[in-house]
Amino acid sequence: MYRATIQDIRVRLAFSQKRIQLISNLEIVSVQLFQAGISDLRIDGSFVTEKPEPGDIDGFWVLDDNVQFDKIPPILRDISKVPDPAGGKPKFPMWYKYGIELFIHPFMGGFKAGDLPEFFSHSRDGIERGYIQVINKEVTSRD
Repeated sequence: MYRATIQDIRVRLAFSQKRIQLISNLEIVSVQLFQAGISDLRIDGSFVTEKPEPGDIDGFWVLDDNVQFDKIPPILRDISKVPDPAGGKPKFPMWYKYGIELFIHPFMGGFKAGDLPEFFSHSRDGIERGYIQVINKEVTSRD
């Protein structure tokens, strides 16, 4: 797991217009989540790779006792699936606004691969992969 601020992510991963827009949206979303007391926000998928045009940002945030759930904007709490008008798989409402799909841990556990941290640490093919913990500090490190 890598730990990075939005600025760190921007420096390392903003190498296409699509990525620049996704990072701007991630900044909006992360500020809202941090203001609600969320301290563990992780992103993964093709966005954290060198893929030039990732389709979105995937990830999850951790619901713990410090989170003020009512301060999270409704669109970021809404985990209903909305059909994709383009014919793709249904997505959370936040995906249509921000291009981001965040699950809630441990509330949405129960994946075949285990809990969400375990699920997001492996590809669909079972290959181990890393993810980024977005931090609300000007400090980065690698665990």
